[in-house]
Amino acid sequence: MEKLEGYQLAALIDRAEYQRFGETATVCALILHNGFVVIGVSGCLNPADFDETIGRDEAYKDAFAKLWQLQGYHLKTLFAESEAHSWPQLKKSYW
Repeated sequence: MEKLEGYQLAALIDRAEYQRFGETATVCALILHNGFVVIGVSGCLNPADFDETIGRDEAYKDAFAKLWQLQGYHLKTLFAESEAHSWPQLKKSYW
């Protein structure tokens, strides 16, 4: 694997749960298959402009971006630790 792809991250997600706070804030919790939870948020300045669908979409995007960072760090650590041993094997077998 030369780079991390969105479909690989999507495969880690079991489900997304949403909660609205107040009149303008939305939180998305991505629950991964391993039980880990990644949180994303979105907000709107004017309650009159709040759209629940947009709020959910933006909160999901925020959580997904955080998952991308976390998984990128995790894979980089795995590759660095295995570089002296079997880097090509790990790259092929991880996904």
